[in-house]
Amino acid sequence: MNITEHRSWASAYRIFFSEKTEGITFSQKDLDQDSALLLFLNEFANDLQSPALQVTGSLFIKRYCSLIVGAMYGYIRNREAIDLTPNGVTLVWKDKTLQFVIDSLESPSFLSGLTEEEQKERYFDHVFADQAETMLRRVAQLTGIDIDTLWGTLSYSLAYWIQEWLKSSSLSEAERKRIEDDYSEILGTFRQERFPNMLTNPVTGGFRSVDNPLDTHKPISVRSKCCLYYCLPSSSKYCYTCPRITDEKRIEYYGEIHEIRTTN
Repeated sequence: MNITEHRSWASAYRIFFSEKTEGITFSQKDLDQDSALLLFLNEFANDLQSPALQVTGSLFIKRYCSLIVGAMYGYIRNREAIDLTPNGVTLVWKDKTLQFVIDSLESPSFLSGLTEEEQKERYFDHVFADQAETMLRRVAQLTGIDIDTLWGTLSYSLAYWIQEWLKSSSLSEAERKRIEDDYSEILGTFRQERFPNMLTNPVTGGFRSVDNPLDTHKPISVRSKCCLYYCLPSSSKYCYTCPRITDEKRIEYYGEIHEIRTTN
């Protein structure tokens, strides 16, 4: 079995390895170049008809979260690490979908020779410090969106998928415990090596849950920060997970969206 087959989970999070991908591209080696990143963000904004840079930045990071969540899935569920060093990561925007192409097929070399616990600590440092913090900070700088909003979006995305992974009926008790323990480690650890130039851990959990009378087995988790989706001209309403709306409206919007999905 080759490496790409072994990492079959990656494509579900739109992560690919060295494939030639058509679309508008942005190499993260150019993250420090304002003009290059703004050009890519403008293409994203045009497709979504974003009315303002802050809206563009927020919704872009909402799509970008798939890279971080996918990297966490690969490691937490399979102990498979991918190298997210920005110099080897390319973002591709095509058909209103954000994809990620990783240059290296190999696990990060800096994990070699470490114990399992040391590998986990170092890999989590890598994902958040080298990749997530760098990307969120640059997008916040260029678009003016509050960086706390971006970390809130990433935190919510990770919390949502952790709960989805835990719902799998095929999990053994050991696998379930590993997911819970690893997530607790992410939430409970603050290190400058992981969150440089920060005073606290920006990854939060404990999102408010609302009972869902339309689907009693699927309570609605409420975001801590609004993603500004409602600002798009194609959208007339807030997300049903938005913290700005009442729970009555939340249930109403949930019903409308899921009715549309089931009838299409």
